[in-house]
Amino acid sequence: EVPLAEEGAPRPRVSVVTPAYDEAESVEPALRAMLGQDYPDLEVVAVDDRSTDGTGEIMEAVAKEDDRLRVVSITELPEGWLGKVHALQRGLEQSSGEWVLFADADVELSPTALHRAVCYAEEEHLDLLSVVPTIKSAGLVGDAVFSFFLIVLCTGRPLWRVRDPRSKAVAATGAFILVRRAALEDTPGFEWLRLEVADDFGLCLLLKSHGKRCDIINGRGEVSLTWYGSFGEMVRSMQKNFFGIMGRFSALRTTMQAAVFAWVGAFPAAALLPVETPALRLAALAAEACIALGMLLGSLWTGRPLRGALVPPLGILAIAYMVLRSGIVGRRAGGILWRGVLYPSDMLRESQRVRV
Repeated sequence: EVPLAEEGAPRPRVSVVTPAYDEAESVEPALRAMLGQDYPDLEVVAVDDRSTDGTGEIMEAVAKEDDRLRVVSITELPEGWLGKVHALQRGLEQSSGEWVLFADADVELSPTALHRAVCYAEEEHLDLLSVVPTIKSAGLVGDAVFSFFLIVLCTGRPLWRVRDPRSKAVAATGAFILVRRAALEDTPGFEWLRLEVADDFGLCLLLKSHGKRCDIINGRGEVSLTWYGSFGEMVRSMQKNFFGIMGRFSALRTTMQAAVFAWVGAFPAAALLPVETPALRLAALAAEACIALGMLLGSLWTGRPLRGALVPPLGILAIAYMVLRSGIVGRRAGGILWRGVLYPSDMLRESQRVRV
């Protein structure tokens, strides 16, 4: 637990920049939670990124109640920019804080989240601090998917190595990325990331590659969000991530990854096959036990329901399906559709910074 600063101690000004595209259902409670932070010198810059569902009107209504909230409206997207990255840049331009918190419009913050984060970042002399939020339950399949995905994330990019300046490991979550403005201004900035699908990891890569100190910690009890309301919503929304970030805009690569996930998910079933091969059964049971243990520990660490860790094959096979589907959809579309704009694969591949 990160301690708070003593009452009355001077605190640096913090700007919260939150971009939103068609977030009418979640943006108001998120903005009120941001404005309800137990922090003395705070401003919130809400960016309406071409929304069509009344998001901008809701932002303006909340802004009339609190002069710490400023609304930036974007009506057109300039060529050569992803919508979210451009919205982050516009919000940054309108902010004035010594520290800038980039936070998604559906994130839920405890009243002390920002205060604790700033205290920790300054105590550790960090330039970027991100947190792993508590993901609220999205049903049994969603729980199983997230529990296994955390294993994949930590295997490929160990979170504990992000703070090591000698390591190339980078990680961040769009839910909460606190950045020291002076450090960000000492880099090429969002221009360097204008076509980066993994903008959260990309921001960490940008800072760390320029010699800045980064870290990612557990935000349990302080930062949370509802990942997706249903498995169908998860499948549709994660298409760009699997095809762009994991698959690097290659249908062949995503197909091969899907095959690997499918094999890992189906292998434990070998323990049930009617074959007289004790070694095979033992290996299948051991694999199942190791995966389940990893998923269980991940669920405990993030404060999530444990039920997803009890059905590892369900989560793994669901990921295999989503990865395969992402390659098919991406191949047919010739790219990814994000915030109402279709971005060609060739253009995004040339500008990709984050390599998974």
